[in-house]
Amino acid sequence: MHPDQSPNTGGTPAIANPPLAAPPVAPPMRRTRRVVIAALVGVVLLAAAGAVTGYLVTRPDPIVLAIGDCVGPATVAELACDEPEATHRIMAREPRERPDSAACMKHDAATRAERDTQYPDVVLCLEPTRNANDDPGSLRQGDCVEVSEKGTTARRVPCTHVDPIQVLSTELHATIPATDRACAEEPETRLAFGLTSLGGRGIVICARYLAGHSKTAEVGECVAKFDQTPVPCDAPEAMYRVLDGRVEYQDPGNRACAGIRNSQSSYVHSSSGAAFYYVQCSGPVATDHIGYGTPGDCATDVREPLQPKVTDCSDPAADHLVTEVHDVATDCGTGWVYKFVRNDGAANGLTVCVASR
Repeated sequence: MHPDQSPNTGGTPAIANPPLAAPPVAPPMRRTRRVVIAALVGVVLLAAAGAVTGYLVTRPDPIVLAIGDCVGPATVAELACDEPEATHRIMAREPRERPDSAACMKHDAATRAERDTQYPDVVLCLEPTRNANDDPGSLRQGDCVEVSEKGTTARRVPCTHVDPIQVLSTELHATIPATDRACAEEPETRLAFGLTSLGGRGIVICARYLAGHSKTAEVGECVAKFDQTPVPCDAPEAMYRVLDGRVEYQDPGNRACAGIRNSQSSYVHSSSGAAFYYVQCSGPVATDHIGYGTPGDCATDVREPLQPKVTDCSDPAADHLVTEVHDVATDCGTGWVYKFVRNDGAANGLTVCVASR
C-alpha cells in the first residue's frame, strides 16, 4: 500500500483527489506581432521593388556631358580631349542659378559657364585646355602672348613672335580694372593686362618683354636714343643710362621722375585693365657727368666749351671741387667758377656749383 492511500475498510471505495487544473494559456501575442512585422516588411520590399522597377523603366538617359569631358569653343557638344578643337574641360556640374555664371563662381579655374542641353537645370562649369589660345585662363609661366592694341584681348603665340610678351604669372581678381596692387608678387613685371573673365571677374597677366625691348633695360644699363632699345653703354648710339625703374599703382603724372637726380628722360608704361604703371627714368650715359656730382667731389675740365667731369681727387687734373648741389634750378653762392643747371621737367631741377680747388 502506498503511504498516501487510506486503507480500504469496506463500504464505498476511497476516491483519490482529482489533479489540479492547468493555468490558462496566454494568447500567442509574440507570434502575432512577428506576423505583423513580417507583413510590413513585405509591403516595404514590394514598394521598393516597384520603385526600382519604375526607375528602370522611366530613368533618364546616361549623362552625356560628365565631369572631365571636353567641349569646343562655340558649342557644348562632346569632343575627345586630345582633339585640337577641344578648348574647354568640364570641371563641375552645378545646379542652375541666374545668371548661369553665378553657379560656377565658386570655381577659380572656371572661365566659362554653359547650360547642359540634356538637363536644363544643370550648368556646366568649364576650365580652358591648352587648346584655348584666346582664353587667359589657359596661360602658364613662360608662355608668350600677343596683346591687342587696346589691351582687351591676349592670344598665345610662339615666343619667336615680333616683340613677344612673356607671361610671368596670372592672377584672379574680383573686378576689372584691378586696383588691388596687381602683380605685386612678381617683381620682374613690366606690363600687366587685366582681361574680363567669367561673371565679370578678371584675370591679370603679369608679363615682361623678352630681351631686346626698351622695357627690358635695367638700372645701370643704357638705351639708344630713338627706339630706346638696350645697347652697350660705350656704343655710339647709347643716349641714356637707366637711373631708376619701378612700379607705381597710381598714375605718376608728368613728374614721374621727381626725386631722381640728374634724370633727363622719363618713360611711363600704363597697363590696360589694371592700375599698374612701370616708370623708367634715365640720365646721361657718362657716369662722370657733372650732374652726378655731390659736394666734396673733385672735377676737371671746367674750361669752356667743355663741361666739367667728376673725377678722383688724386687725379692731377682734379683742380676743381663741387661745392653745392641743389635739387632745383637756382643760383650758386660765392666763389663758384662753373654752374651746371637743369630746369624742371620729368624730374626736379638741378644746380651743381663748382669752385676752384
